[in-house]
Amino acid sequence: MHFPLHIKNGLVVDRSSKPKPGNEKTLESKFGEEEEHEARQVFRDCLQTWKGHEDELNKKAFGMYEKFRPDVAKGQRGWGRKGEMSLEEVEKVIRRS
Repeated sequence: MHFPLHIKNGLVVDRSSKPKPGNEKTLESKFGEEEEHEARQVFRDCLQTWKGHEDELNKKAFGMYEKFRPDVAKGQRGWGRKGEMSLEEVEKVIRRS
């Protein structure tokens, strides 16, 4: 996605170089455990279709996100607002044909 994301021992290392744990519980609390699991599985399945083509995926990833991200108000008014993400749209956009 045109920026480095370093993972070391299961922790994400950001620009400050301080390792931070991924917080899957936050996602589960926002989406529900079953829905979060379903979304994660759709992403995993779609990303598997890019095996061996990771450089191409890296170039296209942000554009893909822009196509499937939920619609919310533009600018600061949209920050933190809830939107509905369509897993069918995610699959259509990400799955490599």
